[in-house]
Amino acid sequence: MLENDANPLVPNEYPTPTVLVIDDFYQDPVAVREWVLQQEFPIQGNYPGKRTAPFALDTIKEKIESYVEPFAGKITQWSNSENHFNANGTFQFTLESEVSWMHTDNDVTDWAGVLYLTPDAPVSGGTGLFRFQDGTRFALESEDLTPHNQNAGNFHAWEQVDNIGNVFNRLILFNAQHWHRSLEYFGDSKENGRLFQTFFFSTERRLTNNLKLPEPVLEIPPPVSTPDFNAIREEIQKRKPFAMQIDVHGVPTQQESQMGISVIDGQTINYGYHPLNLWEAIHRPLIKDLSGKKVLDVGCNSGFFSFELAKRGADVLGVDVNQVERVYNLDCMPLQQAEWIESQLQTGAKFKEMNYMDCDESEPYDKILFLGVYYHLTDPSRGLAKLNRLLKMGGELYVESETHPTETRYYPDDEPYRLDASNFLIPTSEYLNKDLERNGFKIVETFRTKDVCCGRRYAVRAVKVSDNPQPENTYLGAKTTSAETFTFSPRKSFQWS
Repeated sequence: MLENDANPLVPNEYPTPTVLVIDDFYQDPVAVREWVLQQEFPIQGNYPGKRTAPFALDTIKEKIESYVEPFAGKITQWSNSENHFNANGTFQFTLESEVSWMHTDNDVTDWAGVLYLTPDAPVSGGTGLFRFQDGTRFALESEDLTPHNQNAGNFHAWEQVDNIGNVFNRLILFNAQHWHRSLEYFGDSKENGRLFQTFFFSTERRLTNNLKLPEPVLEIPPPVSTPDFNAIREEIQKRKPFAMQIDVHGVPTQQESQMGISVIDGQTINYGYHPLNLWEAIHRPLIKDLSGKKVLDVGCNSGFFSFELAKRGADVLGVDVNQVERVYNLDCMPLQQAEWIESQLQTGAKFKEMNYMDCDESEPYDKILFLGVYYHLTDPSRGLAKLNRLLKMGGELYVESETHPTETRYYPDDEPYRLDASNFLIPTSEYLNKDLERNGFKIVETFRTKDVCCGRRYAVRAVKVSDNPQPENTYLGAKTTSAETFTFSPRKSFQWS
């Protein structure tokens, strides 16, 4: 017996719920889903994905109120355009290529709701609830949330405390002050992506009445300091021009294309591009099962693809020959750009100035990227043979190249290829496919990417199926296969603008 017969087993008058899970919310979820997929998704904002207009019917609101009223009282306000958060009943979809961040929804609401509408979705594609490194799970109005917001994208500073699985026709209602984020994203369209409906509302009794801050319980890295955006812009300015647009803590390395070639007739062609076009085309198979895999990024330039794969757990080495300065008389060193960006992002990607023909073949790679390189080589077929020797059997090779629509030619004089002095062999897509096959690769997927830089772009995912490459001698009069034959030898020089 306790002293003086005191009984401590006294529950709170109004317990503080964190999550309510209601399965089988809609009577006919299949019909709901089919109807939703016919709607327009025109709304975008500071969140991943796209949204429809609101569809919060009174019958839906009444049903949700019946779930929360016993412990939180009646719903006093549904968030709307008047309180700057008109997302009640909107349908939203997100794709595998998007990312989420830690946040709360408590600026204008007490409760948040998510209704999952994707059949056979990965259960891991649900919603995660987290606590910060100081032990806090909730964004209380009385607390300084600056450290939390600064670390919204630094997942090392958070520990997951709950994972509500993505189950078709499941509605989850949770405290909007709880730090949370969407977990795994999936799919490449609204038909197979993460489709869901959202709700936001406040109730008579605030959910934070009984919340108390716990003592710090986590031993995890300290918060990342707030980036000095002005300093980042200054450093980018020093290193311009960049051939790739890369986001450095929210500051892009280029706004649009900032590199161009001025030719004799005064025509200017943009060389820089946003690699997201190519990333969107090839990333779905590329990012699968990356943890611990060895990846070689040949011709990595300033490192966009190296960073993206390293972020996802790959052991990445980016190599390039750093010859932009010599070829174009341009004060631009892409590998130094990549190393500086890595010092900011700290993804773990490594970079080395070297010709990939000199790469060690004794420790082959699981995946190799060969993007925008083939047409720059003086002997591209033998270049593919080297990639065969660098890749594990069954490993994946991603090749992307400028192509000619009708014929394979050395350094064509016709537009637009003559505008780039480093082009040598502009293949047709059929020629490139055959060259891959003769060098021991089986093509498993092709991609049509957006045209950038000088011409039509074409990408291939191939798998190594043979250790016996049979390269064609594509070098003009070449009698050697030394690494020197795989360097730039420009036939013209242009003034960059």
